[in-house]
Amino acid sequence: MSSDEKTRKGMTRRDFFKGAAVAGAAVASASAVANYAASANAQAPGSLKSVYAVKYAEGAFPDYGVFWMSNPKFSIDHPRRAINMYFWLIQTGDHNILVDTGTGKDFSTRYPKYVSPVDLLSKVGLKPSDIDIIIVSHPHFDHIDGLELFKDTNAIVYIQRDSYRFMVEEGPESSIIRKDGLFPRKKDAAALLDLAWEGKLKILDGDTEILPGIKTIKVGGHFPGLQITVVQTGVKPVILASDSVHQYDNLEKNIGMGLFQGSFKDMTKAYDTIRQLNGAVVAGHDKLVVERFKQIQEGLVQIYPY
Repeated sequence: MSSDEKTRKGMTRRDFFKGAAVAGAAVASASAVANYAASANAQAPGSLKSVYAVKYAEGAFPDYGVFWMSNPKFSIDHPRRAINMYFWLIQTGDHNILVDTGTGKDFSTRYPKYVSPVDLLSKVGLKPSDIDIIIVSHPHFDHIDGLELFKDTNAIVYIQRDSYRFMVEEGPESSIIRKDGLFPRKKDAAALLDLAWEGKLKILDGDTEILPGIKTIKVGGHFPGLQITVVQTGVKPVILASDSVHQYDNLEKNIGMGLFQGSFKDMTKAYDTIRQLNGAVVAGHDKLVVERFKQIQEGLVQIYPY
């Protein structure tokens, strides 16, 4: 056998084992999601009290940002779609958990009908110091600018390592991102760095159970390391999808989102993961959230109890 043949054979064996490892990891991941979906219908944290979607503003987004290549595809006209801006609140007997924070005063004049997250939390009798856990789905400004409202609290913030690294390392390496200054923002990166140095930032490496019955699943796509939050209820789990499902049409009509800074493949695979979980999906910016669930006060939508 020639040396070239040995090399080709060796490369083939390496490629084979590498492919087998990747395939095995994919099967294991899919199996883990399926198993968690099954357990989500059987187990619920006994202290779970409520899950809310909190609408803090309204806005508009061009169709090419919501739907990949616009809808219909390659449309010359790109209408602006009305959207809502949300963060989410999970309450148990012992914890008040935010998934994202909305925005602070920087954006109070940018969005119609803006209401401070502090004022919205007061509708359920909470103040910033009552929040002890903040889960960052992904660090775009409309999801984490409001961290400034909780900087003087003891809340622990959870973020995926891929998201953190993109914010503080990989993003700033891009001259385009530095020029744009919005997706992501230097201010938000600095806020995360401050939290890390204060010992208030927990950096996650993949799927993590934050508390019994409350789990984050890393899906990526729209942003590197984007994580959804799954809350077990004893019946259907609540899936706080954030911008992995910007609009219900993304998931239900299988139309990819137009704005993604992570992987297109991860963005589309996230839909499969969410479907496997077979839960009550709460979209990230869809106005239909208010209609599909129960609005109990202006800006306060009860997701659970169903």
